[in-house]
Amino acid sequence: MYRLLMAMSCVLVSGGLTAQIATLPLKNGAEKEIYRTMVRRLESTRVSVAWEDVGLGETIRRMGRSLRFNMVLGKALRDREEEPVTLQLKDVSAMTVVRLLKQQFDIEFQHRHGVMVVTTTEDAMQRAMVLRIYGIRLITYTPPDFPAPGILGLRPGPPPEPPVEGEAREPRFDPDFVVDLVRSTTGGEKVWEVEGASISHHNGKLLVRHAPHIQARVRRILDRLR
Repeated sequence: MYRLLMAMSCVLVSGGLTAQIATLPLKNGAEKEIYRTMVRRLESTRVSVAWEDVGLGETIRRMGRSLRFNMVLGKALRDREEEPVTLQLKDVSAMTVVRLLKQQFDIEFQHRHGVMVVTTTEDAMQRAMVLRIYGIRLITYTPPDFPAPGILGLRPGPPPEPPVEGEAREPRFDPDFVVDLVRSTTGGEKVWEVEGASISHHNGKLLVRHAPHIQARVRRILDRLR
C-alpha cells in the first residue's frame, strides 16, 4: 500500500507542472484560441524583472502590458492590491514569473472568457467546478472464487475442499478506500474543503465535483488503479 501511495504522488508531481494556467470551460473556438495564445506567450516571452516593493496589483498590470493581453486582479484579491512584491529575475520565461508568484503569494492565474484573472486558489476552484462521474466497478469488484472446471466442464475426482477462512484472495479496493486515496493524493484537506467540492461513491461510480485540473488528477489516479 505504501508503494501505491508513493506511485500516486509521483504521478501528481510529474503531471502538475504542465498546467500552470487554469481556465473556465472554453465555450467556443475563439475562446480556445485566446487561451492558447496566452499560454504560448507566457511560455515563449523572455522577461527580466527588478521589482522592489511593487504592489501586487501594479505587478499584474505590468505583466499584462508586457504580454499584450488583458490581465487583471480579481475581486477576491482586491484587499491585497498593495501587498508588496519583491522579485529580481533576468532573462526568464514569463511562465517562470507566474510560477514564482503563485508559490510566493498562494494565488492562481485563471483564464476567464478572454481575460487573465489573478485570484485566490479557492475562488478559482469554485468558479471552475464541474461534476464528473467515473466508473470504479472494475477497481472495487472481487471476482467469485469458483473452482476451475475439468475437461468438458466435468470436475474429475473428489470435490475440491472449501477455501480456508482468511485465505488470501484477489486484491480488492474498498470504495471508501478509493475515496480516501483520491482525496489524499490530490491535495488533501486544502483541496477538498473548498466550498462546493465533493467526492463520493454510489453503485460502482465515483462522483466528483471539482475544478478541471483536479479532475485530471483524479482520472490519472484511477487509471493507475485499474
